[in-house]
Amino acid sequence: MGASLQEVPSTRTADDEQHVSGWTEHRRTVAEILSAITEPETYALSRNLYLIVGLLWGLAVTSAAWLLSSSQQGFGATPRGVWRMLAHRPSSLAMLLVPVAFTVFLGALGYLKHRRDRYIAALLQELGASVQRLATANEELRELDRLKEEFTSNITHELKTPLVTIKGYTELLLGGDLGTLGETQQRSLKVIAKNGARLIELIDQILLFRQQGAVPLPRQLRPFPLRDLLAEVEVNFRPQIEGKHLDFRVDMPTPMITVVADRSRIERVFANLISNAIKFTPDEGSITIRATVPHDGRVGVSVEDNGCGIPKDAQQYIFDRYRQADGSVRRRFGGTGLGLAIVKRILHAHGVDITVESAVGKGSIFRFELPVLKSSRGR
Repeated sequence: MGASLQEVPSTRTADDEQHVSGWTEHRRTVAEILSAITEPETYALSRNLYLIVGLLWGLAVTSAAWLLSSSQQGFGATPRGVWRMLAHRPSSLAMLLVPVAFTVFLGALGYLKHRRDRYIAALLQELGASVQRLATANEELRELDRLKEEFTSNITHELKTPLVTIKGYTELLLGGDLGTLGETQQRSLKVIAKNGARLIELIDQILLFRQQGAVPLPRQLRPFPLRDLLAEVEVNFRPQIEGKHLDFRVDMPTPMITVVADRSRIERVFANLISNAIKFTPDEGSITIRATVPHDGRVGVSVEDNGCGIPKDAQQYIFDRYRQADGSVRRRFGGTGLGLAIVKRILHAHGVDITVESAVGKGSIFRFELPVLKSSRGR
């Protein structure tokens, strides 16, 4: 009673497992054959020629066996000898069961083959129908995509034209060219100007992505100082940065890093990433742009924030167009969902990729590389 029970380790080997699996397969095959023997369709001669083959094969084997037995018993290996043997040994007639057995067995095999052929034919027919449905769906998607592009082109043009006019007159009013305004009117006009600029930027985002999706991204690769570009981008976002009291920093190992790229496109990359960082970072948060020491002809760049972060399962598609971490985020923070898609396309056109490291509630880090001028490497 006091002895402890110990689990006995299994000694089954891979060969044993294979043997068991093989035996199970054999049993399944035998069961299928026995089931086919009981099927009336097995004996439909017009659809199962295996019956005739089995019968002929069985008769041939029986005839050979009778001749051999007649010869061994001294009756002679001739048809007459066989008849004499059957007359003296009626039990030899039991060999007539051999053709029956061959007929039944091969008939069962023929039925199973016919059944599997029908199953495969049905699968192929279903596959063909699925392929046809898929082709039709693809054609419909191509047509929808064409209509979408046409609609996007028309609507963005119709929206941007009046917005540019509104922006121009707003600037004239704010500049005092159309008369002196009171403080209240100036504040109101600034709100109008800010939202008008935001609408124009959203339209530009849509147009830029449409252009890049239709043709290869044009690149004018020229050297320019990375810090100068970042300084210009920071100036553009200074009102938003100060409005949320953000700690915005640029951390570079040396001010003399010169990259070789399409300056306007890379400016768009930083603008989109910084705009996202500002949007998703709470008041008094922090945003940092870091650059590494140039190595192997490239400089590593990262845009970091301590904002709301991105769920792990959403990180795989945040670079897809018209996508954000979830629909509620877009409704709460605004945006078209094109910013990161444009960033990825621009960087791919420069031969580099972008990655993201993020955790919900802790922030996000977007990393990519840029080619540098030879003279700025390691400086």
